[in-house]
Amino acid sequence: MVTACLSARSNEQPNIAAAGAQNLLDQPEFQDLRKLRSILRIVEEQKTLYQIVADAMVADTVSVKIGHELGSEELADLSIVTVPYHFGAHAYGMLSILGPRRMPYARLLALASGTAESLSQRLSDVDHLPTS
Repeated sequence: MVTACLSARSNEQPNIAAAGAQNLLDQPEFQDLRKLRSILRIVEEQKTLYQIVADAMVADTVSVKIGHELGSEELADLSIVTVPYHFGAHAYGMLSILGPRRMPYARLLALASGTAESLSQRLSDVDHLPTS
């Protein structure tokens, strides 16, 4: 699942956009419907997810948290890869991938870093467009 957390101003609570939760159904770890329901509830209510992403935003660096490092028993079978992106002088966001603990971390870090770099460039290009 890919999550983008955007914050235009540091005083505002960021919006979290989540997509791809249905991909968890393809993972053998989540064939237990109670476990899957619990994870989907966390994604839907966003409070726990927001806290994980917010911690990474404070550090403003690439982050990988695995299992119990996520701070919740409900998330013990998951991992999250978080990569920052930037635009303008003060705005930034986090691109995060939430999935099973056995994710291919090196591949996902490369993918997320490349996507964040591209996103930063595109947002910077838009930020510098002349206004009419």
